[in-house]
Amino acid sequence: MRAVKNLLGLFLLTQALQAFGYGTGMSTYPTGLSNHTISAEMLGVVNNGKGLGIQGRYMFKASSAMSVEVGAGLSGGERSNRFFAGADYMFLPDYEKQPRFSVKGLIENAEENGKRINILSMVPTVSKGFNFWGTEAYPFVAVPISLGLEGDSKTYESMIQLSLGGSGKIPVEGYDKFIAHIEGNINIKDAYHSVAMGISYPID
Repeated sequence: MRAVKNLLGLFLLTQALQAFGYGTGMSTYPTGLSNHTISAEMLGVVNNGKGLGIQGRYMFKASSAMSVEVGAGLSGGERSNRFFAGADYMFLPDYEKQPRFSVKGLIENAEENGKRINILSMVPTVSKGFNFWGTEAYPFVAVPISLGLEGDSKTYESMIQLSLGGSGKIPVEGYDKFIAHIEGNINIKDAYHSVAMGISYPID
């Protein structure tokens, strides 16, 4: 069992260090006392340059209200690679009937459709913890609003998506430290539809 955990942890780390910033990730999940979390995700873009890919994230909890993340990814289709960094700041905590509200700022450098572009995003997110048959899970809804800047032509394009998803600990004995994550992104304006699934591991 220990060897399996070590191998999975190594896999997650290597994915996080590989050279996609699609999706909201783990920033809304209350990781408790853990300050460091690594994540590996599989992603599928289902329209507008469709393809499959992998991405990795490293998240650092800078304070009780703010988390910082960096990551990278590779994929097939017309979105071949990207690097990203961002910070999520919590304005309202998940407390009693009050949902958590945060805003993530994100900067990405990506190759899309054969061009290198920079993408600036703001992601307001609402999440709430619930107990499902004795297991806590944290569904969320987010609205990523992005501005893509293409350097060669000096043009820009605005993009808006609706993101729905959730995360929770894997309810299997021996693996309950791992956190599963799934989300779907729906195109609202000049973006794409995508689905992401991943697993995260708090490393302290």
